[in-house]
Amino acid sequence: MKTKNSTQMSIPLDLFEQPQQEISKIVKQNWNLTFARQKKVSIYTKRIMSTVLAQIKHKKGIEPYYRFRVSDVIKPTDNLKSKSPYSYVKEAMDEMMGMIWKIEDVDKKKYVPRAMIDSADDAWGYDDGTITVVLNRQLKDVFLELSHYATFELQWMMVFESWYSTRLYELLSAFDDNGYWIVSLDEFKALMDCTDKYKTDSATKIIDKLTSVPKKELAKSPMAFEVEGLEDTFTRGKKGRKKIVALKFTLTKWKPKTKIIDFEEDYQSVLNDLVDIWKIKEKAILKYAQRIGKDEAIQIRRSFQMKEQSQDKISNKEHYCTSVWVKVGSELSQTNMEQTKGFFKIG
Repeated sequence: MKTKNSTQMSIPLDLFEQPQQEISKIVKQNWNLTFARQKKVSIYTKRIMSTVLAQIKHKKGIEPYYRFRVSDVIKPTDNLKSKSPYSYVKEAMDEMMGMIWKIEDVDKKKYVPRAMIDSADDAWGYDDGTITVVLNRQLKDVFLELSHYATFELQWMMVFESWYSTRLYELLSAFDDNGYWIVSLDEFKALMDCTDKYKTDSATKIIDKLTSVPKKELAKSPMAFEVEGLEDTFTRGKKGRKKIVALKFTLTKWKPKTKIIDFEEDYQSVLNDLVDIWKIKEKAILKYAQRIGKDEAIQIRRSFQMKEQSQDKISNKEHYCTSVWVKVGSELSQTNMEQTKGFFKIG
């Protein structure tokens, strides 16, 4: 693996502006990857892999490589102690070279080990503050298949300090359509890479060890949760107590609604900008996004940008930008209704 990190110990992470692919704010991940038997890795390894997945353009296929800055995965708020950021990157890249996930083969009814990365490719490595990752192209069908997939926001992967938090966050994200997840204790341990751990601990202790830190770290995220043990009605332990055999995770912030991720990927990017940068209320976005459409939304965003560059800047983005969005959406809705009267009898 090529590296020049020895000369970069004190260089600011954001100094290098290397060409890079667009990083989506939303990660779309095939269920076979989400529920693969993943080995525990460092949070930086997990961040790098998530950033790669966020760059995949599913309609275009697998790119020869995925490139982004070190500063995309290591943040100023991270507790790096006395180590250089590049030391963490080197450790993560070394870890990725041995990253093997066991992916379910439904036909063979077993989990098959698969290498996620092609580290033999010459493009692989990091240099001048830039990380370059090459995916195993033999797994392109798994990386690209979206007939059944989970989505999660990449930004949250960058704030968690525990691998268990990153892992549980992506697992729970697969159930934000119904707001809860019921999983057997054995399956949960396998998904958290703990099958051979805590064999002498009670189910209650195991649940605490695997979920106490994630519960704190996910509390501010959309995947905030409560967890409870589910008992086997017919089986009792040595002391006559009912045995906990499964867990139920309940998403405490869950609300049934249409989501921005339900739109085409290029439109998602525009809508996310309107929410994140221009502070348009998401409820308003979802109400009129279908009616306004991508092209008109881009024009609206452009009008905001031009206004910000003028002397008459926007003083209250949430109020002004939301009002503009609602006005355009309402007018288009009215126009559509007027046109509809010409074809159908109304009332």
